[in-house]
Amino acid sequence: TGYNPQLAEEEKYFNQALSIKLNPISDSFTSLLRELAIIKPKSQGGYDFSTIGWSIPTSFFQNEVARIMDNPFYLPTERGLQSIFSLGKSSIQNISDSLFNQLARIDQIAKSYREDTFIQPLNVVYKYDLHQGGFVKKNGENNFHSMNNAASGYQSTLPVVLVSKYYKELRKKNKTIIIEEPEMNLFPSAQSSLLKYLVSRGADNNSQTLITTHSPYILTSLNNLMYAYQIGQIFPNEVNKITDKKYWISSDDIRVYRLLSDGSAKNIIDNELKQIDAGELDGISRNINKDWDKISDIEYNRNDED
Repeated sequence: TGYNPQLAEEEKYFNQALSIKLNPISDSFTSLLRELAIIKPKSQGGYDFSTIGWSIPTSFFQNEVARIMDNPFYLPTERGLQSIFSLGKSSIQNISDSLFNQLARIDQIAKSYREDTFIQPLNVVYKYDLHQGGFVKKNGENNFHSMNNAASGYQSTLPVVLVSKYYKELRKKNKTIIIEEPEMNLFPSAQSSLLKYLVSRGADNNSQTLITTHSPYILTSLNNLMYAYQIGQIFPNEVNKITDKKYWISSDDIRVYRLLSDGSAKNIIDNELKQIDAGELDGISRNINKDWDKISDIEYNRNDED
């Protein structure tokens, strides 16, 4: 077909982009980079990498990037501040612009729910009033209460559920959601309920959830759901009576890592048992129980002396 100088320059730019910044993991992403190479302004000598005043067009993100990638939605630990977001940035001291903008995104989603909306993990009902903000009430009760006065567990968990419901039910779009410490301010039973909700969300619309956690209750609950899946393949009806099938999850669909002090990550799923390694879950408890045993020894040894 002969040598084509323009295609050669595009290929050169494409290869430089790959080697310097990006590592495509699919043919679709590779195609996306080629499209970017094509729309990049050209100078007389080929591609001009120092073009002043040029930025990637919004249409490229809206059309090409959106077709290939679905950027994740991040729910930071500060998400509880969303309940007072309407008071303005001046009401939240020392907050960065990026965090403020993320809370703004959460706030916009919360405003989408003008009618009574059931929040399953908390067994409460939420709604947003255009003039007075967000309100919540226990399921089955009549009186709503302002989110500003709601329990801290409600304030940290409601954004998680509302964002999840928004993309699943209103936008009908797969979305990767990153949740920082979902257990924050929650009683252990509520932590388990929230985890079940997130697992069922992923199963319903084939979406992904990434969480960071320090909670043994989250991990133990996850173990139970993996065990339910494993035994449920043999005794489905019996297991379903204990744990609803919609919450079962295969260990093949889970990755669990422990962050080590040197910055590396250790996989803590036992591939043979298809469970989170019990040693990782129980190590802290054993150390705490050692103190109990030592104190107990003092008590009983002292009684023997008497």
